Amino acid sequence: MRLLQIGDVHYPDAKANSAIVDLKDGALSRHLVSLTTPDRLQSVARSLTKLCQSNRTGDRIHVVLFSGDLTARGQLLGYKECLRYLNNVLRVADGSIWSQDCVHAVPGNHDVDRTLCVPTNPDMFVKFRPLVSAWQDLGLPILQASTIRQTTVSADGCSVEVFSLNSCVGCGEKRFLPAQLRDELHSLLETHVASRTLEEAFALVGEQLDTPAFLEEHLASLRSVIDELPVTAIPIVLAHHNILPQTALRLDIYTEVINGGLVRSRLSQSAHPVIYCHGHIHDDPIEIVTSPQFSSGPLISISAPPFSIGFNVIDIWCGQKNVPLGCVVKPYRLRPDASVREDEPRTVRIPLRQSGMHTELGHERIEEVLSHLSPKGFERFEVILSRLRSASEVHAQERSLAEPLLEAEWFGLVEILDREKANKHWQVRRVVP
Repeated sequence: MRLLQIGDVHYPDAKANSAIVDLKDGALSRHLVSLTTPDRLQSVARSLTKLCQSNRTGDRIHVVLFSGDLTARGQLLGYKECLRYLNNVLRVADGSIWSQDCVHAVPGNHDVDRTLCVPTNPDMFVKFRPLVSAWQDLGLPILQASTIRQTTVSADGCSVEVFSLNSCVGCGEKRFLPAQLRDELHSLLETHVASRTLEEAFALVGEQLDTPAFLEEHLASLRSVIDELPVTAIPIVLAHHNILPQTALRLDIYTEVINGGLVRSRLSQSAHPVIYCHGHIHDDPIEIVTSPQFSSGPLISISAPPFSIGFNVIDIWCGQKNVPLGCVVKPYRLRPDASVREDEPRTVRIPLRQSGMHTELGHERIEEVLSHLSPKGFERFEVILSRLRSASEVHAQERSLAEPLLEAEWFGLVEILDREKANKHWQVRRVVP
């Protein structure tokens, strides 16, 4: 099962600052510069187009995740332009290529038009309706701001449950001044308002905040649904904001999700491993949260980089019993030569299950294969296969050894060198706890 994770686009600002050039001579013809300079967005888009062509050749992408902030400063025109741009690249609205269940999107704080945040209006979802309509106009009504969107995507016995959550409910909302103070300030500002706009006057005494938050109703419902999922399904939670503090020091009011700790606690203590995908921080850390009191699996937080420098591909690896056993995060990043390739040194493999679970969730031949491994060090695959064949009345095929070994590796029971090569090149070592 393969997921494509796309981070903040910030269209059209990103398009206007997309040239890959160290321009020292500002007097040079702009036309000449434009003809000779590579373009970030074009390079990333070209790589995505090539990657998505695999949908027709078998190495298929099954889920596309848009992490929000498609535009900047609440520009609806920019948001719509970005949807058209992404659709031209990925053809997400083409039903012959993508099922609607396979495409997920969430709003970002930069997508919100702050002028729609009216303190007297109790409906906090008015500000999201233009975004919802923009997706509908594209023929892809997948954005749901007031509810959780859940879809099931299955392929080759592997299944994921994808949940889209709105983390921007409080974005653009205002802090309210006490009534008496507000009345006094109003009289003081009358002269100022006469020469300026009310919005400019309010900026002197009021605060419009970026207050990331999830609705409690959504969090409770999400946890309940996740706990009821079968062991053969893994939840993928998509939201815009990070639920762990970012690495870089950031000084602002309410910069973090105000109930992020609650989200982290509930997801890390659920009955399943959870993969949480987000954008927002313009960085791409992969962070794992585990709870010592719970053995169901980790909470894996995966951040997408800004679209202008690349994207993530997330592979979910399922075993013989169709149980998700691990995930591989492959960062595709823009290089100085304007190519976009997998940054293999930064590719990360993350087990989803603990070693003690292999008898229940793993391949039925893991124990048999382990019994034929030497505890002394690495051995060639063919040596182990020969030993397995000598002990069996049936001529063992390569896959009868390879598949249990791959699953045993996810459970932390063996180490495999040269795993990406043909089986005969493998070097295998049993890991003794």
